[in-house]
Amino acid sequence: MFVLAEFERILRVENPSYESIRRSSLHTVTELVRREQSTFNARQLAAEITKVPVIKWQKYSRTRKYLMSEYPGLREQLRPQLINFRTFRWEKGAYGAINHILSWQSSTGILDDLAHILVREEVRWQMPEREVQKYVDIGYRSQGGHNGIGSATSTGSLGRGCDFHDALGPFNTTNMLNFIGSGALSFVMTQIYQQSNDNGLSWSDIPNSGYWIRRLLSYEGNQRRITIYKENQSNSADACSNTSVIP
Repeated sequence: MFVLAEFERILRVENPSYESIRRSSLHTVTELVRREQSTFNARQLAAEITKVPVIKWQKYSRTRKYLMSEYPGLREQLRPQLINFRTFRWEKGAYGAINHILSWQSSTGILDDLAHILVREEVRWQMPEREVQKYVDIGYRSQGGHNGIGSATSTGSLGRGCDFHDALGPFNTTNMLNFIGSGALSFVMTQIYQQSNDNGLSWSDIPNSGYWIRRLLSYEGNQRRITIYKENQSNSADACSNTSVIP
């Protein structure tokens, strides 16, 4: 339980002359906690704490530790967050595949602080058009979704993940050999990356991590081609495509 007198004692132990000469970087924090707790909340306190330079908190490490352990709700507000989720690079793989290399950072600047976070994908699709259905595997002939092969996850402390997309995807290799249409068959999926900080009990979408994944089956020059496109829903420049000829 937070006790103001104990907070003041620890603060003075770390700096007996606190603000006796000039205003400290901790001024707003200390003034806030000296007020009645009913006049502010943990989120407001956390916002002020994050404004204090890291090097200053190194000097007042015991003061910060006391606040973190005793002020209600503060630890959760200051829990390290996954930030700057983005494409690190795209790679074109064999047989028309795409390797999507992703990266992210920790709000603390230390990836190990994200050991409590898991990252996964969520993929969804609608029922394909009738002419497409006979060329895809049975599991893709109606509306559905999945969370990756084996519902795989990456640990936040890795700071990087690789998402592999083969060119075929939902298309059935055997059935495709019967396709000789003049147009292209299209199968579209939506994908978003998610994070969990409670060991997978609940998941939330990572901002700006939504993608469209589109596969086209076409018949050109007596050859069947499968093309995959992946594009960020909020940034069209974040995209990649690859094509493969089906024997």
